[in-house]
Amino acid sequence: MKIKILAFLLLISLMAIPVHAATNTTSKMLIDIMVNGHYIKSDTRPFLSTDTTYVPIRFVSEALGADEVSWDANNRAAIVKDNGTEIVLPIGKHYALVNGQYMKLTHGIQLINDRTFVPVRFIAENLGATVTWNNQYFIVNINKPSIEVPTS
Repeated sequence: MKIKILAFLLLISLMAIPVHAATNTTSKMLIDIMVNGHYIKSDTRPFLSTDTTYVPIRFVSEALGADEVSWDANNRAAIVKDNGTEIVLPIGKHYALVNGQYMKLTHGIQLINDRTFVPVRFIAENLGATVTWNNQYFIVNINKPSIEVPTS
């Protein structure tokens, strides 16, 4: 009888492992990015973390026509400049500076393999775009009519 109980408890324990793995904060789902109806590709894939889509800062900023994307090594921060807007994104922080004003972020800025990743909605909206999420196909739709997206 004890062996059956132990076997049952072991089986229950093993069943919990996939559930834990599936609820991990970083998803392996493939996420696509569209700007003005055109798919754009990065050499580093966007990813989901705690229901937030992260994208490489240079990739999305350049796709949205930003004037400049740079790195401040002293402060460990990415800086994006576009049409008089300056966005400072310090690594590991839950805030950004937009034209010197603190803006709280729900999720922090991440540095992964020497690439700065930011929440796509935050950076896109602060560069004058609108963002929607297609949950059925895992597509981030960014619309910024003032730019032309090169088609490949």
